[in-house]
Amino acid sequence: MAGSPEKLETEEMKSKHEIPDCSKCKLLEKWKANQTKIVKRKLDNIYKLIKEGKNGKPELLEQAEKEILALYVAAPWEKSAETA
Repeated sequence: MAGSPEKLETEEMKSKHEIPDCSKCKLLEKWKANQTKIVKRKLDNIYKLIKEGKNGKPELLEQAEKEILALYVAAPWEKSAETA
């Protein structure tokens, strides 16, 4: 996506540095990609816990709730967005 916030932020950083292949920008892109993979993996695990919890294992639903809260607390996005 050309208009995605991540892309715009990276392009803004590159223009501020005025260096086409800024190492800080590349590290930021790698970090964001890694964070996305981690969050997707955790969401997959939570989905599996919920699915198994609905099949007669209520303790897994409680564990899924704890995992969701932990994910929300450790979220890589800005906390100011939750008040908006």
